[in-house]
Amino acid sequence: MKLILASTSTSKAYADSISKELEIPLYNIDHAWFKNGEHLHRIEDTVRGEDVYLVHQFSPEKNIDISLMELYISIQGIKKFGIAKRVSVVSPFLPYMRQDRATKKREPITAKLIADFFVTSGAEYLFTFDLHTPQIKGFFSFPVENLSMIKIFASDIIKKYPCIDDVCVVSSDIGGAKKAEHLIKILGGNNLAVIHKVRRSLNGTNATVEKSQVIGDVEGKHCILVDDMIDTGGTLASASIALKELHAKTVSVYATHPVFSEGYEKNINKNYFSSVNVSDSIPLKENYDSSLISIIPSHSIMVQTIRNVHNDASIDNTLEI
Repeated sequence: MKLILASTSTSKAYADSISKELEIPLYNIDHAWFKNGEHLHRIEDTVRGEDVYLVHQFSPEKNIDISLMELYISIQGIKKFGIAKRVSVVSPFLPYMRQDRATKKREPITAKLIADFFVTSGAEYLFTFDLHTPQIKGFFSFPVENLSMIKIFASDIIKKYPCIDDVCVVSSDIGGAKKAEHLIKILGGNNLAVIHKVRRSLNGTNATVEKSQVIGDVEGKHCILVDDMIDTGGTLASASIALKELHAKTVSVYATHPVFSEGYEKNINKNYFSSVNVSDSIPLKENYDSSLISIIPSHSIMVQTIRNVHNDASIDNTLEI
């Protein structure tokens, strides 16, 4: 069973990086759209009986729901009509994963619905980074490899801050404390803090950060906020204010997924942060502030994982905590 690498229309650059490191060609898929927006998928090379890895990124240039439909159609085209032996989806970021539980009456658990669509379309394996909560894997009826950027982030932090005693890793919320604790352990430091968020509801639907309280000693420290994603950045900006009020020396961010929804620039800027470091799980728009935002490549972890899974080898060193 040969390892085959293919890509959807939004993922060519990320797929090319994987292809070069694996030293295998990227199979050609023809993507076309009808005038009414319907997607047409056709794989031009035979994949019958092969182990296919389909790379898909959610680009900010394309509506998430349209992008999901393209992915589902591509999976079915490869599995059901291309008759591949196995189809594994390589998607560094998964949308809707924050909707993993009902917080109010009559609210759907959309993360489970997304998982069901993957199964229906014919996917049999999923590779992704830093799910919002690890238990989301239980929504899928096939294996999910929840990979972590934490070791790559740690290497970057060590290069920038040689004296780890001057560094304090800060979790942006109580739920992320385990990730922050793991990061400071890798760094070999002892300084850990957690942000406790006090929220108020707007019109009974949306939640806005009202105040952030810091648990831990951050005075005179280079504070590293760690999170799974940055959306509008409001929570992180509020955290930065709270840290600086307690005389933190600098505040930087390390987050896996740069969602960067419209208006994020009001919060993700140099007024709040000395640096913002994100992975390439989501392609950034060309006009992002490169003097503030640094992109840390993730494809090497994905390459290692794909190679090991294909060869039935262990991937313990790439998994999320």
